[in-house]
Amino acid sequence: ANEVSTQAIINKKIKESESHFRKIADLMPEKVSNALPNGEVIFYNKSWLDYVGASFDELINEGWAKWMHPDDLEKVYKNWNHSVATGENFDVELRLLNHQGEYRWHKSRAKALKDEEGKVKLWIASSSDIHQQKQQTIELEKAVKKRTAELEKNHKELEQKNKEITEAREKLLSEYSRSLIEASLDPLFVISPKGKITDINQAAIKVTGVTRQKLTDTNFYNYFTDPKKAQ
Repeated sequence: ANEVSTQAIINKKIKESESHFRKIADLMPEKVSNALPNGEVIFYNKSWLDYVGASFDELINEGWAKWMHPDDLEKVYKNWNHSVATGENFDVELRLLNHQGEYRWHKSRAKALKDEEGKVKLWIASSSDIHQQKQQTIELEKAVKKRTAELEKNHKELEQKNKEITEAREKLLSEYSRSLIEASLDPLFVISPKGKITDINQAAIKVTGVTRQKLTDTNFYNYFTDPKKAQ
């Protein structure tokens, strides 16, 4: 009889503790929930009900996935299943639909209450609205990408401009060199290491009596009076 009486007292205290917790949870601005060790949610606080515009029974029966953004479902389930299987903390960012039909970013965390043997007794979870911070981060990332693209474009334009300047400089130098060569009254030849003519001036054309086209890529030594000796 004493054992039954003791157990009744313990059960009463547990219920009083749960009731006390739920009253405190209902006063919290964060969306607070409890789940069994297997991950089944058994409690949602008033902030949850007010946010989604649904009753406690609706949330319990429907499950919070109903108010989650479809693109976040896979990520959330993967993380939640991992936490339930391992007892590790749950921590993920997701979008939740409010009663006005707007998805807002939330930071959702859950921690397991464990017994002396390390076995999970209950999950306590909270979801906080981080929509403003998330939007600012998204806008910042967009601005960074835009600025990076602008810098890359400017860099490419600068490279192209430098290339054009280099080409123009080389052209001027080439034209200057050509004018010097052509100004010479002496026949001037440019020959390759193999002895082939690659360029000549007007004086060379005049002294050989051969056109530029015919002189180019022929053997330089052929235009000496003794080609073999010249070779």
